[in-house]
Amino acid sequence: MSSTDTYTVVGGGAIGGTLAFSLARAGHRVRLVDTDAAHVAAVREHGLTVARGEQRESVHVEAVTPDACDAALGRVLLAVKAQATGAALDWIEPRLAPDGWVVSLQNGFNEELIARRIGAGRTVAAFVNIFADVTEPGVIMDGGAGALVIGECHGAPVSDRVDSLVADLQSWGPALASDNVEGYLWAKA
Repeated sequence: MSSTDTYTVVGGGAIGGTLAFSLARAGHRVRLVDTDAAHVAAVREHGLTVARGEQRESVHVEAVTPDACDAALGRVLLAVKAQATGAALDWIEPRLAPDGWVVSLQNGFNEELIARRIGAGRTVAAFVNIFADVTEPGVIMDGGAGALVIGECHGAPVSDRVDSLVADLQSWGPALASDNVEGYLWAKA
């Protein structure tokens, strides 16, 4: 399998964990990379769990800490807190495959920082409004439907990779493709 056959989700908290769970449940290969060793250990032992009220469902995903992963990265979903973007890129950049790309699934305007580090053509923009929270290591509480809009940087036309990513992320819910992600971000701000 090539690196582009796996979704690498960097940051397994509320947003990253929710989307990693949905992608894995839909049958996609998912690697979860998180600095929280207890969270990674729980996911390895019990699977990545999403709780909805009293119901819990778990799926298997590969879970590792950054220091334990040297794999080439193809499709990276970056879901760390905005202030951790630089450190995450320090780890991602040397591992990113020549045809790899990073989508910023963060609450913030981080696409420009990512684009400066890895190139605008390898950066995908996103607007994220997911209602979830980590309630214990390995467990994400799903708070219901939200919004997820994906597009190319700088308002470029929606590409095949964005269409493919959006189709895969619809396993979570109402993911949309747009050439105006920045408009969604500014409206939220």
